[in-house]
Amino acid sequence: MTSEHILQGPEALPVPNVSLGRYLQQRLREHGDRQYQVDAVSGVKTTFSEVLRKSTSLAESLRSHGVGVDDVVGVASVNSLDFCLPVLAAYYLGATCATFNPLYTVREISHALNISKPSIIFCSPTCVSKIEEASEGLLFMRKLVVLGDGTPMSSGQVPFHSFVRREAAADFAAVDVDPDQHVAAILCSSGTTGLPKGVMLTDRNIVSCITNLA
Repeated sequence: MTSEHILQGPEALPVPNVSLGRYLQQRLREHGDRQYQVDAVSGVKTTFSEVLRKSTSLAESLRSHGVGVDDVVGVASVNSLDFCLPVLAAYYLGATCATFNPLYTVREISHALNISKPSIIFCSPTCVSKIEEASEGLLFMRKLVVLGDGTPMSSGQVPFHSFVRREAAADFAAVDVDPDQHVAAILCSSGTTGLPKGVMLTDRNIVSCITNLA
């Protein structure tokens, strides 16, 4: 069969040999004051530079709490403008981001937590009680940060606005890790044949997807 009868897409773009944190930090810097995201309900908008400032500040706060390379940061949140901040902050520090469906049952959350073992979790107010119940007795869990502007319901919870107390330096730089070996994300499978399983993605996996979908 000749080539004119074969349908195919364009050739894959070359993938930068860089950590995911450094790649994303550079992209945010490049786009500056352009619109990054918009809340479809409230109409509130954020720019790339705003997200860069907030996410690097959060990274410094996480670092002050001992989060670094290969530590795991959990996120269990509904869609919100703040969702990306702990994800980006984790990547800057060379940590692994583990996401959890906020609609999971307590049993499913407990199972997923024991797979990824996050030391800190950022979650929506709507699923705080489930996270607390699921993480009871888990020694690797050190802190639960509640996203949004709501007031925590118990002394063990930390409001997001008070957790982020450190401004990042102007020369803040994401750490360098081996993009082929470093696990950037642990995502939960759908669990159609049982409880969710943890799917590991490396920095290169994600950078490759971004590069070729942009």
